[in-house]
Amino acid sequence: VEKHQTGVVSLSPKRKLPYQVCGAAMFAAPTVLAFAAILWCGMYFYRRKLKRPLTLLADAAKQIAEQNLDFELAYPCGDEMGELCRSFEDMREALCENNKAMWNMLEERRLMQASIAHDLRNPIAIIEGYTEYLENVLKGDEMNREKTVRIARNLGAAAKRLEQYTESVRLLNQTEETQIERKTVNAEKLASDIAEDLYLLSEQNGISLQI
Repeated sequence: VEKHQTGVVSLSPKRKLPYQVCGAAMFAAPTVLAFAAILWCGMYFYRRKLKRPLTLLADAAKQIAEQNLDFELAYPCGDEMGELCRSFEDMREALCENNKAMWNMLEERRLMQASIAHDLRNPIAIIEGYTEYLENVLKGDEMNREKTVRIARNLGAAAKRLEQYTESVRLLNQTEETQIERKTVNAEKLASDIAEDLYLLSEQNGISLQI
């Protein structure tokens, strides 16, 4: 050490400065090279392993934010990023299925509401028809008891159907799914009741009806 210090002191000022710079570089070079190697490895790893899956995930998240689920996220790789992409794809499929189920439910509800609104016209028309018929009959001759009882029964049935339709609308607005309830009816009686209502409506409108 003493010889080394003696040799450094014996150097001229012009040679001493390069010597000191070289000495500092010997200590700094490993640190700089280590940081450069770490930075290069990080950039290489990002480009080789992270850039593509992150780009795919960012694009998929953007499409989902725009409510577009009609795409597929494919990144066939067995590492952690591949697993993350597969999980994201599973989530997209689940969202897509939920959206389809929601759309189908809303479409079924819309069709059911339209059907109920259409069916409401029938009992309303029957009630209006019988009311008009009664007014015309009461202005003239009296009706027999049998006819009066039959009209009253048909008016009650029409009112009952209106009540059922109203209840259906109420239940439709309260529940997520509406189950259709089926029951057995007498076909001959059903046809007879429908024919009687249709005969009344056709007679009032001057229409010839055959059943």
